[in-house]
Amino acid sequence: KDYERYVLDSFDERRSESARKMKAMAKAWLKNHTPGGIGFGLFGRSGIGKTHICIAVCQELTRQFSEPHFYFSYRAEIPNLVKAARSFTEDYNAAMDRWKTCHNLYIDDLFKLGGKVENGRLLDVDREELRIFYDIINARYLNHMTTIISSEYRLNDITAVDEAIGSRIWEMIKPYGIFVEGKNQRMGGAQP
Repeated sequence: KDYERYVLDSFDERRSESARKMKAMAKAWLKNHTPGGIGFGLFGRSGIGKTHICIAVCQELTRQFSEPHFYFSYRAEIPNLVKAARSFTEDYNAAMDRWKTCHNLYIDDLFKLGGKVENGRLLDVDREELRIFYDIINARYLNHMTTIISSEYRLNDITAVDEAIGSRIWEMIKPYGIFVEGKNQRMGGAQP
């Protein structure tokens, strides 16, 4: 039910300038979408609507273009992929295949709880997670697979941790990637 309510029409762009920018960029991206085309990325603090917009974009891919999409919850999927990587090559390849080859993939909360963070800035990421994520992003980059990404971390910080990953993400989403600022809307904009 949560997934179904994340549509563009239910996203209130009047709540902040960042919300307006995210929704406008989502509409522009959908207007210019082509299969296997440029991806989409939203970066910024938790609670500002990144996941809502990205899921809405995915649903529109299916509604408007009859294109399937897959949802990759970084924190839910990465432990399984790390476990598969530590076992047999066949297990790892089978676990990775869907994420490398699906036409439209939404990666939610990239690097969430996966590394060292200081003052909201990503400083480092677990090496196993980096290797696995590089395998996914590189395959998608080389095969021109549409990738949608949300993260609490700036793309510049991701690039500083791993330049190959960050530069590929940038090339895959430009000009449809932005860092948005604002207050956590889940908390009514209040800061404890």
